[in-house]
Amino acid sequence: MLKRSCSVFYIMDSVLLSKKEDISRSAIAKFRSIAVWEIGYNLCLSLCRAADASQKYNPIIDALRMGAAEIPVNLSKSASFRKGRKHLMYLRAAFISTKKLSTLLMLCHDLGYIPSDQFIHLNSKVNDFSTKLFKYIKYTSRKIKAKKKK
Repeated sequence: MLKRSCSVFYIMDSVLLSKKEDISRSAIAKFRSIAVWEIGYNLCLSLCRAADASQKYNPIIDALRMGAAEIPVNLSKSASFRKGRKHLMYLRAAFISTKKLSTLLMLCHDLGYIPSDQFIHLNSKVNDFSTKLFKYIKYTSRKIKAKKKK
């Protein structure tokens, strides 16, 4: 049994790499071990629940749902490319989605679709996640640049 080293951003796990099926299963499950993916997934659930609770169906609420779903999807895609520019591309796409969500949340609040207390809570969650994701992107970017120099 092989163990991967644990960094700040990954939860320790062990992977058995003896058969092709094991390798593909471990590749599929990799994205779940990324801490920012788990936070992004929980954020997506919170935002979708808030959108459902508003009971108002319009393009802004639908865009909020779609934007929330983009985050864990892009983070899981980035895990497929654990190294290199494609990994960073999907991380940046998730980061851009957080900025889009902030704007959509403001619109929902200003139009009265989301109450103030819920807006404050969700907006702080989006901002906290955005900050963590930005730090992870910087860390990954530095790591890629260091490998290029070698």
